[in-house]
Amino acid sequence: MNKNELSEREITLYDLFWNIILQWRWIVGGVLLGAILISGIKYLKDFTEYNSSPTVLDIEDLEQVEGTLDYQQRNDLKSAEDIQELINQKQQYLKESVLMNQNPYKQKVLTFEYYIDTDYKFNYTKETMADFKSELVSGYADFIESGNLAQSIVDREKIEIDIRYMQELISVQRSENGMLRINVAYQEKSDSIIEIIKNDMESLQKNLKTQIGEHSLSLISVVDKQIVNRDLALQQKDEQDRLSNLKVQLNTIKATFNEEQIVLFEYFIQEEVGEEYIQQKTEPELSLKVVLVGAILGIFFVCACVVLKILYTAKLQKSEEITKIYGIRLLGEITEDSKNRKLLWAIDRLLYMIRNRRRKVLNHEQQKQMILSNIEITCEKENIKEIYVTGSEMETISVELLEQWANILKQKKITVKWGNSINYDAKSLRSMSATGHVIFLERVNVSKYREIENELRMANEQKIDIIGSIVWNSVFGR
Repeated sequence: MNKNELSEREITLYDLFWNIILQWRWIVGGVLLGAILISGIKYLKDFTEYNSSPTVLDIEDLEQVEGTLDYQQRNDLKSAEDIQELINQKQQYLKESVLMNQNPYKQKVLTFEYYIDTDYKFNYTKETMADFKSELVSGYADFIESGNLAQSIVDREKIEIDIRYMQELISVQRSENGMLRINVAYQEKSDSIIEIIKNDMESLQKNLKTQIGEHSLSLISVVDKQIVNRDLALQQKDEQDRLSNLKVQLNTIKATFNEEQIVLFEYFIQEEVGEEYIQQKTEPELSLKVVLVGAILGIFFVCACVVLKILYTAKLQKSEEITKIYGIRLLGEITEDSKNRKLLWAIDRLLYMIRNRRRKVLNHEQQKQMILSNIEITCEKENIKEIYVTGSEMETISVELLEQWANILKQKKITVKWGNSINYDAKSLRSMSATGHVIFLERVNVSKYREIENELRMANEQKIDIIGSIVWNSVFGR
């Protein structure tokens, strides 16, 4: 046997997979241990933090906390508070502004077209008074832009809206030739609003006649229409972008906060809404997400351990290795059923049946008969009358089973002797040498490669005929 063969042991993915699956007890244990351990650590940490922090802080406590901050930390806290104020203002505006909540692609607008005219005529032959049409247009436009028209609509219709939000809905376009266009984007009470605007414009005309000069004000058209307002869509997007940028700035600053800065900042937020500061605490609870993470980590850990065990094991992994690694004949395999644990054994047996679904599996009695037949046939062919059974783990083999085999083979005129491992028992080595023919009995996941190798080396040195090997495999209940 090549000494390098042990380091070149072949492991297929199929064998690796089933070695992991057959360790299902360890996998279940890993799931439970991982879930309990990870979730327990997280819960203990949260519980400690929950009990260590006070619920209510008075002003003196907050002043003491603030006194622990250095200059830079105070500046960062002040910057965060300023940004939070801007965020609050921006959020309130986006929430309460009627214009910001309108659909820019289906905006309903009332449009008033007015024409302002004077008696001014330019004459080259004689001196004339200056044209005051532009002053009139500005007078009407200033009245609208100053919020007077918006205030009039709110007051007369008793609309519950901040005047600045109503003013946003009203715009005016002017031209030097006397054209004036008023746009009102308020979508309710359109008939009433039309009358209010007409009346206010007529009243304003009387005032401007006195203040500026005689003129006519003609209402050309009133149109109620639905438009696509791309400027409004862009304005709404800009406002949302500004809010997002402020939140990013705030999160960037808060990421550097220590516990004291966090407490003071939370106090500032509560103070902004006019409430007594109560430090918010979340009562610790078990998280399903943490439990799942722990279970997955447990599975991964167990699988990794099984793979490492298989890759770096020093013990026999399966019966076929007796032939592949050591080149000796496999006389048969005995599988041991752990029927004392019926439920666990049933799961093991089911998995083993799935693993071997493409081939027939001999039961315990059939395996024993196959082994005895192989021994009998070999002994008859080679005229062997006496054999010796030994192995690296003979102390774990049932003596009753060996006596049973010996009695059966004795009827075939074959004497069977057995003893302890020849690696450590000189008497067994002498008995094997005297017999001249040996069968090695090894155990999967128990017998060590080096001890098997040493047994074979000693047998070859003594020129002992190696009939073959029997492998004991405790498949169920491993």
